Amino acid sequence: MGTEYVWDGGAGTQVYTDAGNWNLNVVPGTTKVDSPTDTIIIGADSGTITWTNTVIYADTITLGDNVTLNYTNTDTTAHGINLSAVNLGHNATFDITGDKIGNNTAFNNGATTLNFGTFTNENHGVFNIRDIPQYWGNNKVLTFVGTFDSSALAGKSGEFILSEYVAYQTSIDVSGLVLAEGAEVFTKKMGNDIQVGIRYSFPSPSLPRPRFPCSRSRGSPRAAAGSERWDTLLSAPAPNNRGGRLFLPLRALARAHTRAQ
Repeated sequence: MGTEYVWDGGAGTQVYTDAGNWNLNVVPGTTKVDSPTDTIIIGADSGTITWTNTVIYADTITLGDNVTLNYTNTDTTAHGINLSAVNLGHNATFDITGDKIGNNTAFNNGATTLNFGTFTNENHGVFNIRDIPQYWGNNKVLTFVGTFDSSALAGKSGEFILSEYVAYQTSIDVSGLVLAEGAEVFTKKMGNDIQVGIRYSFPSPSLPRPRFPCSRSRGSPRAAAGSERWDTLLSAPAPNNRGGRLFLPLRALARAHTRAQ
């Protein structure tokens, strides 16, 4: 069983590799191991944290709400990524870049799960991995999981991005995303990268038909303590008694209704 490392920001530097920023005063995930088991947790509202020129070896990295973790590698002697899962809170971003990450390492031996939890169009995580095209050739897979909460989007349409950059050789599995009818995943090629997002268009809710208190008396609408539907007024018999029906604007009907009282 691995060790749990929790960011406490004790050093006050916003630098990942500063040991004083961790609960155990040890920098996690920077040592190569065959099967990493450690868990790394950076809690909500921890701000933007920078991480440079080490390996990334851990079982799981969790970023809480409103956290940005920027990893950059420019050192040929320190490279490699091995992660089983990345958990992303609302407005959390994990950005990985650097052309010195070589192709002799594995991203969890080929597969990593990106868990976005329950998210909305305005509150969702973002995962980017870019500028390392030589790294992504060996059938590596990113699996997207999470539930899109669209309950507040009736009558609205739009799109948003879950990954701005994913190297184009990567296989993308989106079968773990739960979407309501009217939403779909889209991908878009952007140079040597792929953009992954969700596009949605939901119909407006059906509005109930208004009801007016009314009844009939000698063929004319009269006030009453609640009875027939409003379409009774719309199809009330014409006062000229010539048969057929007279259709009136609602404002005229409202005036007639007021006079009848």
